[in-house]
Amino acid sequence: MPYAEIKNRLLRENDLSDEVRAFEKDSAPVWHIRRHVLPPKFDPNPINPERVLTGVRLGFDLLRAWSEDRRSVVAIHVSEPFLIVETEWFSGSPNAAPPEVYIFLAKEIELFKPLVHDEALPREFAAGAHGLDDRVAGTTTRFLAGEDEPDSGSWLFAVDQSAEDSKEI
Repeated sequence: MPYAEIKNRLLRENDLSDEVRAFEKDSAPVWHIRRHVLPPKFDPNPINPERVLTGVRLGFDLLRAWSEDRRSVVAIHVSEPFLIVETEWFSGSPNAAPPEVYIFLAKEIELFKPLVHDEALPREFAAGAHGLDDRVAGTTTRFLAGEDEPDSGSWLFAVDQSAEDSKEI
């Protein structure tokens, strides 16, 4: 299936306004939404490099869509989303979790406590080495180190709001 079709399907199936409407009807006061951009593939073989790149590109597409769409939500509190990509995904490790986008919804400001990951530190991401220069531009990048190895862990990407805010002026 061509990338554009996969992207359009992902964005259609993960429309933030649909999520907000469902949340408003639900009795829960908060929702933590973590959406994988591809289905997990349980396979003992390394992940195909094309699938790795497709997953990351889709993650950035959903991240940017939710970041833009959240600006029009006024009835509830919506966090800035962030994209999570495990180092195992980038290396194509068998059974690695696909990239996912996280966003938090709350009905009351007192309950607005999105996941923050304060322990994640700013770190330069080698976008060019992964062919992602165009995707990473305009984002902030942090790294959440794993417990076992210093280079294992999760990359966290968010839309750089200072860049976004300057576009509106």
